[in-house]
Amino acid sequence: MVYEKAAEYLNSLYDTSKIFIAVGRVCTEIEELHQSYTDCSKCISLPDDIIPLRGNVVYYEKLGFYRLLFCFDNKSPLEDFVNYVLGGILDYDRKNNTELAETLSIYLKNNCIITNTAKALFTHKNTVKYRIQRIEEITGRSLSDPYSKNELYNAVIIREFLRNR
Repeated sequence: MVYEKAAEYLNSLYDTSKIFIAVGRVCTEIEELHQSYTDCSKCISLPDDIIPLRGNVVYYEKLGFYRLLFCFDNKSPLEDFVNYVLGGILDYDRKNNTELAETLSIYLKNNCIITNTAKALFTHKNTVKYRIQRIEEITGRSLSDPYSKNELYNAVIIREFLRNR
């Protein structure tokens, strides 16, 4: 709560910029301070659209899946995974000037609810249904299968993470 109040106060002083506070892991030894600083650097490197900030404070401990992604110094395995899972959709989008990858991302972020996805995309729900059907055809994965849905969502998250690195 102290961090939130500090961020709120600082933001009230400066109208032109958004100030937020990054909180690393707790240190019990002075030698751990560098790691906590590194954690904070990771927190602030993620844009708001990837990690919706609660207030203006980002806690390293709450980064979840992103903490795992930061462990990869070599991005190749992450890029390979994205291409393996989403490559067909990305190629289709490039060739046909479509937005299936964006539709998939919004659909998954809206808990696979067609009406919410349609509202977020400013399109008709039948259009979303058609796009989801095409995504399933192109990827060979069913969004009703939990494993496939998880694999697709992980690929979407990793792709967004890599675009902002």
